[in-house]
Amino acid sequence: MDIFISYRKTDAEKVQELASDLESLGHQVWYDKELRPGHAWWGSILENIRRCELFLAAVTPDMLDSEPCRNEYIYADNLRKRILPVVLKPVSATALPLPLARIHYVDYSQQNSKIAYKSLQKTLAELPAAQPLPNPLPVPPAEPISELNILIEQIRMPHLSDNDQAALVFKVKQFLTQPKYAEDARDALNQLRAHPELLGSVRDEIDDVLRRHAGFARKQAINNGAANLGGIGAPALDSIGDALKGVGSRLDNWVSGGGQGQQFAPAGASAGAAPSMPAAPKTANASLKQAASGFNAVAFVVGCITAFFWLFGVAHLLNGKAGQALRAFALGIGWFFVAVIITAAVRNSCVVAPIHLALVGYISWQGARRTIK
Repeated sequence: MDIFISYRKTDAEKVQELASDLESLGHQVWYDKELRPGHAWWGSILENIRRCELFLAAVTPDMLDSEPCRNEYIYADNLRKRILPVVLKPVSATALPLPLARIHYVDYSQQNSKIAYKSLQKTLAELPAAQPLPNPLPVPPAEPISELNILIEQIRMPHLSDNDQAALVFKVKQFLTQPKYAEDARDALNQLRAHPELLGSVRDEIDDVLRRHAGFARKQAINNGAANLGGIGAPALDSIGDALKGVGSRLDNWVSGGGQGQQFAPAGASAGAAPSMPAAPKTANASLKQAASGFNAVAFVVGCITAFFWLFGVAHLLNGKAGQALRAFALGIGWFFVAVIITAAVRNSCVVAPIHLALVGYISWQGARRTIK
């Protein structure tokens, strides 16, 4: 079967793996590996969409944000082509456009998974019959042209004046800060750098621009990672804090018999039936209530220890001691999870939590000694 793959250039590596899997299943695969702008490029894409037996959309967040990809799957839908969305990176189902949303997709985000491979194989074997092309054919979409495309065409001209070279560098570098065009802009600057008539001063300027952009990209990646950590960590901290606050009250309820009858009553017993387990002695009640309040105090201490290690890590980081800062942060995270262990253990046994706390505390203390040294 002839398969056309629609994809975004940023996903080329995953698409190549997908194409290899499709070829191993005996299919012929076509996808534009170069993605160079120009009339021949776009005309070749449209021709292969008309010729293919299956239009496969390699779905990723970047692909859904691509205007050329959008034009491709809309054109394939107008041609009545069989369309198969294959998800290479997780996306929200509500983000899928109508031509892709009304078709059951294949989750291929774990490409090394045998389950994903077999699912793809099964889906391809069960595709509905292909429909003939409509007559007359729908109007093909116009070639997507952006200002960057026009600049790239100018870069490919055999002769560039000194002013043209400087102007191209100035215009192309504006696209480097736009995630949608950053990679294409970087490629364009590298093409310009290889131009045979390029001045040495312009080449130095391009090198400086690319060097500064690489630093900007690294900074953005660090900031995005920190933002993602904060977005995930804040709700987790809130939920764990709420859980710790409720440990004492849940233990009090259990000790005083609240809900105990429903928890241990045999199936079919009436709501008013006597509980099947005897009430705990008053001395036991008092001991367990004391344990409950004790665990609240432990949770507070654990929070203080966590904050200490994180502040200790910040201090090392400001002093340029990255290795010691990393160890301190790791210890802080370890103590953070101690709170989770306590919460989980208290629900099942008042004995397991101190054991966990003692083990993790000993390991953290040994690490702290080495960190401080």
